[in-house]
Amino acid sequence: IKEYVPGEKCVLARNPHYWEVDKAGSRLPYLDEYVFLIVKDLNTMALKFQSGETDLIDPIQGDQVPLFEDDQQKAGYKVWDMGPDVATDFMWFNLNPGKDAKGKPYVEPWKMKIFQDVRFRRAVSHAIDRAGIIKSVLQGRGTALYEPYSSANKTWFDPNVPKFPYDVAKSRALLDEMGLVDRNGDGIRDTPDGKSVEFTLLTNSENNLRKAFGTVIAENLKAVGIRVNFQPLEFNTLVTHLREDYQYEAILLGLASGVPPDPALSTNVYRSSGLTHNWYPKQKTPATPAEAEMDRLMNVVVQERDFDKRKAAFDRVQEIVGENQFCIYVVNRNLYLGLRNRVQGANPSVLRPHATWNVQELWLKGRGAPKLASH
Repeated sequence: IKEYVPGEKCVLARNPHYWEVDKAGSRLPYLDEYVFLIVKDLNTMALKFQSGETDLIDPIQGDQVPLFEDDQQKAGYKVWDMGPDVATDFMWFNLNPGKDAKGKPYVEPWKMKIFQDVRFRRAVSHAIDRAGIIKSVLQGRGTALYEPYSSANKTWFDPNVPKFPYDVAKSRALLDEMGLVDRNGDGIRDTPDGKSVEFTLLTNSENNLRKAFGTVIAENLKAVGIRVNFQPLEFNTLVTHLREDYQYEAILLGLASGVPPDPALSTNVYRSSGLTHNWYPKQKTPATPAEAEMDRLMNVVVQERDFDKRKAAFDRVQEIVGENQFCIYVVNRNLYLGLRNRVQGANPSVLRPHATWNVQELWLKGRGAPKLASH
């Protein structure tokens, strides 16, 4: 680290003692500096790339792809279409039954009873028009997602994960079965004791696509009689709610893949004791038989050497998540990134860091000291 300016940039300098050399015997890396600009949101990131301030944009938001593609020849950069991403977008309900320091439950008991009913979570999944989100928000650049691992992860993808696709009639039937019906004619379902069925859905305000996803989801759920109070928050505040104070009802976020994309690197997500076991993290003992079974299976994934046994175990983990809808997966976006034509040696991958996994081999055309600028 050569320089760090909070809220502005981080500058990495070339390590003159790096071990690798090229075929001509020149010591790598070629770049003298790699500059990360710190920006407040994805729109600012796009503007800085379009203005020529940066050499790399990763990712390009789906709704901005046409504009970037139209400008690429004139502006001297290339848009790389990497196909389906290994990253995922999904929502979940807070199933943590704990209380805060004042003894107040993280989630009101009557809502917790609803959230813990798998019929409700399945009804929510059935109510989400994934195809509509892909068409209206992503302009066709994505596919519906129902699984923890997307089809981009060809080794670990499980096509047999239970799916609860868009079906308003099935959603309404499940809610009716729970006794959640509109008792006062206002269009919103009520519990038997008259409480309106509603919840607050949070997402990170810096991500325009997730804000658009959340807006559509709220509209979809209103159509089946569930009121969603959609509230984007600053990312660090959101993470505080998620991992520290648990003051939330539902969250829409996503996860990237580990590198390599092996589920042994996802134990923190699927084990009940994991910090990223989002719906109820850091459990002392598994809260449900399903989560106890997931813990046992993840031990197989981590400890077993035989690939077929590991694959069977993790397939079952994914299927348990699908059956219980602990996470309600929404879409699998296509991944796009932009690189200026002066960046040489690039060979982008669907795995992170997409464009700079071989940063030691990248070099820049043109005059002056080689310096790459990114976000």
